[in-house]
Amino acid sequence: MPRKRTTDGSKATTATTPVAAPSGPRYAGTGIWPPVIAGLVLATAVVIFVAQNAHVIGLKFLWVHFRTSPAVLVLATAVLSVAGAVIVGAMWRRRRRQVLREREELEQLRTVVEPAPAPDVDLTSDTPRPFEPPAERPVERS
Repeated sequence: MPRKRTTDGSKATTATTPVAAPSGPRYAGTGIWPPVIAGLVLATAVVIFVAQNAHVIGLKFLWVHFRTSPAVLVLATAVLSVAGAVIVGAMWRRRRRQVLREREELEQLRTVVEPAPAPDVDLTSDTPRPFEPPAERPVERS
């Protein structure tokens, strides 16, 4: 048993208690830290780009002509990208939760339902059994 020293210098015995495992399913982590770090590095690069490119330029896109600064274009692109990533991520997580929920439901059904009884077949005999038609029921006429 592990022993600890008390404040008066004597040895005290401590009992270790087992920790109960959490109930319910446990899923792996989401792996959020590498994307967060990459996002912070990218955001820093965008801020530096915006600060260095504050002048106005003329742009043509298909039939549209407009004048704006590259900083506004970069910021608008960043906002649209983040919005798209949030929407796609929400759809992905929703589908993943649905798959996990269906898998858990299937496992529960597999444990609850007992297997069907085996058909009435004699597996020890090598001779085939003759065909037996189903018994006919008498027809009642009223």
